Amino acid sequence: MSTNPMRGVGMPLTTRRFLGSSSDPGSRVEHVIISNLSFGYTSAQFFRPHEETSGGDYATHRSGAIKIENATGLTFVGCNFIHIGGNAVFLSASVRNVTVTQSRFDFLGTNGVAIQGKTGTALMDGRDGEAMMTVHGPSADNGVRLPKNNLVSNNVFSNYGVWDKQSAAYHKALAPGNIFKDNVCFNSSRHGVNFQDGM
Repeated sequence: MSTNPMRGVGMPLTTRRFLGSSSDPGSRVEHVIISNLSFGYTSAQFFRPHEETSGGDYATHRSGAIKIENATGLTFVGCNFIHIGGNAVFLSASVRNVTVTQSRFDFLGTNGVAIQGKTGTALMDGRDGEAMMTVHGPSADNGVRLPKNNLVSNNVFSNYGVWDKQSAAYHKALAPGNIFKDNVCFNSSRHGVNFQDGM
């Protein structure tokens, strides 16, 4: 993390991760606010492992300058993401009530904010494993983890998709019930918003 936009030029910064050890209660990252920080000058992701999302034509690298997984109630407000080599913010699998707001995204290698579920071995199975366990017990867990109830609002996205043409200001796959509203997107190589599936 850097508040100096020139810090780290030529020296890729490490991904900032907010990763709970599991999606179980008590094992999640919870209630963190990141405010008015600048993130920048990370390395490109195009040679790193990619995965297909949910039957569409996108393949993604499951990481970013910020990666969040097994987390609840995080807020990113008033932040700057500039000259990011791949995704700026990646919400992966079991993520709830995360807000990304009033932030600036500029010169991104791939996506601004990507929200993507994880099916594990249950390929193309959209049934939420956590919800199934709640109703039917642990034996009903199919391993599927879906990000829900996250908000991306009042941000400005520009000059994204610098390296990866499969890119958008907001990319969503296997991710029901998330909101993208009141954002401005311009100067892109492809999509403003990509809803990968009907979930």
